[in-house]
Amino acid sequence: MHTRIVTLLLTLALAVSSIPGAHAAVVLIYHRFDDSRYPSTNLGLATFRQQLEWLVGNRFEVWSASQLIERFQSGDHLPDNVAVITIDDAYRSMLGAAALLEEFGFPFSVFVSTGPIDRHTPDLLDWEGLRGVCRQGGEILNHATDHDSLLARPGEPGPARRQRILEQVEGAQQRIDSEVPQGCRAKIFSYPYGEFDGLAEATLAEAGYAAFGQQSGPIAGWDSLQALPRFPVNQSFADSPLMVTKLLSLPFPAVLDRHDPIVTENPPTLTLRRFPEIDRVSCFDGSGSPLERRIDGSVYLFRAATPLLQGRNRYNCTYPSGQRERYHWLSQFWFVP
Repeated sequence: MHTRIVTLLLTLALAVSSIPGAHAAVVLIYHRFDDSRYPSTNLGLATFRQQLEWLVGNRFEVWSASQLIERFQSGDHLPDNVAVITIDDAYRSMLGAAALLEEFGFPFSVFVSTGPIDRHTPDLLDWEGLRGVCRQGGEILNHATDHDSLLARPGEPGPARRQRILEQVEGAQQRIDSEVPQGCRAKIFSYPYGEFDGLAEATLAEAGYAAFGQQSGPIAGWDSLQALPRFPVNQSFADSPLMVTKLLSLPFPAVLDRHDPIVTENPPTLTLRRFPEIDRVSCFDGSGSPLERRIDGSVYLFRAATPLLQGRNRYNCTYPSGQRERYHWLSQFWFVP
């Protein structure tokens, strides 16, 4: 059944692959491969191969995270159809995926938490294994020392949290720098659990790091380099028609007012400045329920009908492009304390 679905999606995608893209990148996040113990973060290697074949067949360029960040920092436009493959945590099951990526000649980026590696945590690659990943075309990037959330702890003042963030990030970077060859590392971070707020963004920016979350959406040149989105991939997502929709997704224009993800008024309000296609935008909460819309002069305000649940949440907004089967996509991460 899975093979038939993927074949159908490949046929559909090839039919639209000749349409010019919009100079944006889609970043995918994976965790485990052929490990059925953890279905929410697992992907079969056979499906992963089919995804790589899809990228080849649809003339995608596959870059590393560092190549993408360098292009953004230079201010140059992206070519059409760029994909970045990231793998979080460096579980041993990723070795099969690394072999496939080497076979296809695709670079990839692995985010590691250094404390669990130094403690020889079962299921994780050790430093020698990670150096082997470098030889296969991977790069080793920063996922904090202890994989702890960087959000505020109860009663934690801002200066103390800023210091904790720096210790987690800089401590991990020092270990990576000491264990991994220079050409296989960069100052790029992924937030544990995808959780961040304005203070975390500002602290990482001041320290010279780009950073990825886990909210969905393509990346355009105007996105914050400390709040970059990625599409999470597992088996159920890979077998859905949404996989191709997201791979072919296009960014919104630069119309999003910056929002701190920490929710102080629940439900929170998402603000978009008026642009020609604004009336075609549909927004939903994480459960798929439509958001309420209100117009206030030159801005459109979107808000969930009911309060968000405690913890991680998101709003997703889309509108159809002028290109068949392609949609513009925007995702806003929220966290309810």
